[in-house]
Amino acid sequence: MFSQRLIIGAAGLLTLGAGASAQAQSTTEETTATTPQAARYTAAHDSVLARAAACRSENEKLLRDFSASFIGIRGLRRKIVSFNSIPFDRNGRTVLKTHIIKHKTTGAKVEKIDYRAQDGKLLLSERYIQGQLVRLEVFEYTPIKNLLSGMRQSGSWLLLPGDYIQRTRKPEGKAKTSAYYFRTRPTTME
Repeated sequence: MFSQRLIIGAAGLLTLGAGASAQAQSTTEETTATTPQAARYTAAHDSVLARAAACRSENEKLLRDFSASFIGIRGLRRKIVSFNSIPFDRNGRTVLKTHIIKHKTTGAKVEKIDYRAQDGKLLLSERYIQGQLVRLEVFEYTPIKNLLSGMRQSGSWLLLPGDYIQRTRKPEGKAKTSAYYFRTRPTTME
């Protein structure tokens, strides 16, 4: 009787082992099927962060002056505006960076940072809560074909929490198109 249980137990283990290897094999096939998505997400994520870093560094090189304001209604709010020239040169003075820091009454610290080009167009928009990046949007511009000077927004990259990226293209004379990138989550076996 005991030996019969042992054999049944061993057969059960063998059956369980075969099922586990079949599950492992299907998981491997599933992972290799989603690898292109993971590679696309990684490439898009690296591209967004590289564009943002380039925008920040180019913008920081142009900053020459800043002004700060402070208000304390229902929490504290500080606004720092950076310009491309000294305060006495009013003709060529352009806002290049706006940094707003809010200290909420709940204790949360919210930061909004916008970087602009020399002509005033928004290039990069960042949002932080408690020092953690929660939204990053990079804008792209192309020259207008029929005008000598002038730019129009041709697309944007939007990075959101949860590892989601939205790439929007706005070709001239055509409909807007969007592509979505996301990091694949590991599947749980039950």
